[in-house]
Amino acid sequence: QVAYIMADVITPISPGYVHVINRKYKIPLSKIKVVRGGVDTNKFKPMPKTSEGKFVVLYSGAFSIAYDFEQVLYAAKLLEEHKDIEIILQGGGELMENVKRKAEKLKLKNVKIIDKILSRTEVAELLNSADALLLPLRDFGRPYLGISSKLYEYQAVGKPIICVAEGQPAEYVKETNSGIVVKPRDYKSLAKAILYLKENKDLAKKLGENGRRYVENNVS
Repeated sequence: QVAYIMADVITPISPGYVHVINRKYKIPLSKIKVVRGGVDTNKFKPMPKTSEGKFVVLYSGAFSIAYDFEQVLYAAKLLEEHKDIEIILQGGGELMENVKRKAEKLKLKNVKIIDKILSRTEVAELLNSADALLLPLRDFGRPYLGISSKLYEYQAVGKPIICVAEGQPAEYVKETNSGIVVKPRDYKSLAKAILYLKENKDLAKKLGENGRRYVENNVS
């Protein structure tokens, strides 16, 4: 609190922190200016999709407790009859082996797990290989105050986002009109969202374009 009082300006990276700093620490709103995280729009940019055929939904990042991969796997189970849908999970972390075991237990044929940490350039290329990008945040019983920098990268490559969250990540996706928001733990709605984007390609394209335009103008 002393640092907040002494500072001339406080720059949280998400609007969700503004009311906490204002109300909890009694800091006037005039001192609080949101400065969002950014993305390299020259590295993360739309590129031609290298393969056609399946509708690919991708998560790229940490396999950590922050994310609910069970919801994703249960949604994949519901989508098994749709042979033209594939879900790719790429990254590394403490939950990787658990996710692999769960996918094997469910006998999922439509889920591909890439157990590999990639460079930022490789991530940008991988994101462009997908049709929709997934942010499956875990439900901790309270709305998220922060915004994952992953959302900016997802938007920068011009792909529609499926955001599983409540709080600031969901609000951000809604405000920028760059994807579909699904409630945490609701794997049936997640499956429906994937199907909806697959069946409405013009809308998916529009959502992706909206996200790219937003980061170019605001968080590059």
